[in-house]
Formats: sequence, structure tokens, C-alpha cells
Amino acid sequence: MPVIETGLASTASALEAGKLGAVDYFEKPVLPDHLIRLARTYVPNSTPAPACAPETRISPQVIRTMHVIESRYVEPTLQVGAVAQDLGVSTEHLCRVLKRHTGLTFVTLLRRTRVRAACRLLQTTTLSMKEIASRAGFSSASRFDRDFKMVCGVSPSQYRAGFWRQPVGG
Repeated sequence: MPVIETGLASTASALEAGKLGAVDYFEKPVLPDHLIRLARTYVPNSTPAPACAPETRISPQVIRTMHVIESRYVEPTLQVGAVAQDLGVSTEHLCRVLKRHTGLTFVTLLRRTRVRAACRLLQTTTLSMKEIASRAGFSSASRFDRDFKMVCGVSPSQYRAGFWRQPVGG
């Protein structure tokens, strides 16, 4: 049962996972409930997954939504309603599809995308935190700090300091 786990999910990696025949694709951290659901869904003679479990095939609408998020995350005012309108679906429908297929909300997906962008900038530049926040699409430095801590468990400054202390290749 090929399953792909990644620390940096993206539309491209989700598509590649599908091409490789993965039956599921998820981002770290892995929750125990998710692993149990995978086992129940794909391992013979196991208890079937509950009907409310997220679907394992990636919906084309989810892929299109992820593409929009990847291309527009730098817009601080990007909201699910605008993306739904761009895709020609209702906001409610898009929210349901995202939650069913990813287990995550639009806001969580957008937050993770922005934090990944910020991580790249923290690793590769000496830009100020305020400039990184702006370039990653956060509306303020305080929102950047709060969301970064929520996703990574450390502040952006701690992340940058820890990254630069790592040995090459580490």
C-alpha cells in the first residue's frame, strides 16, 4: 500500500504522489487517527473506515484549489470566497470538498502554504521578519509569528537560528 508522507506538501508533490500510485498523501505531523483510518481502509480483514472518513482520491477541485493557493498565497486578503468564485463553485461546496478530501480547512491549507514560503525565505535570505511576513502573504508580522508558531512549534526567529546552526547536509 503506497502512502506518501511529506513535510512540505504542494500541488506538484500531490500530483507526483498520484502518478507514483500512492493511495494516500499526507503532510507531517501524522495523526494516529489518520494512520488507523488508512489501515482500516486498505488492509484486508480490518474494520471498515467510518463513512465520514476523508476520501483518499484527490478531487480535481482540491487540486485546482491548491494550485490557486500556491499561485496567490502572497495576497494577504485571499479568502475562500474568492477562490470558490474563481473555480465557479459555492463557498460552502468548496469548504465541504476540501474538508472531506484533505481533512483540513481552506484557512489551514493557506496558512501552511504561507508558512512553507516563509521557511524557504528564512533558510535562504537575511530579510527581516517583517519583510518575510509580507512576502509570504501575511497581513502583519504578529499574524506571521502566531501562524508560524502554530504550524512549526517554534517562532520564526528560533527556526532561523536553528536552521543556521545545523551542519551542512543536516
